[in-house]
Amino acid sequence: MSELTLAATDSPQDASSDRRLVINDAFAGLKPEHRATAILFFAEGLTLIEIAHITGAPIGTVKSRLFHARQQLKSNLERENP
Repeated sequence: MSELTLAATDSPQDASSDRRLVINDAFAGLKPEHRATAILFFAEGLTLIEIAHITGAPIGTVKSRLFHARQQLKSNLERENP
């Protein structure tokens, strides 16, 4: 395999792996209750009502946690990619 072929096949995996690490780090920087809410919403695709049922938190609390999680994720990701 030529160098060009190696570079072309390695780059997407490396970039994907790098993005995954950055995203994992951004989630790791959240408070536990914000992280759980964000994972249930973004990764699991649950509705706010479903998250409230699972966590036992009122819907307003779930909305607040998701709001703060989004704000912190944005900040964490901007810090990693200025």
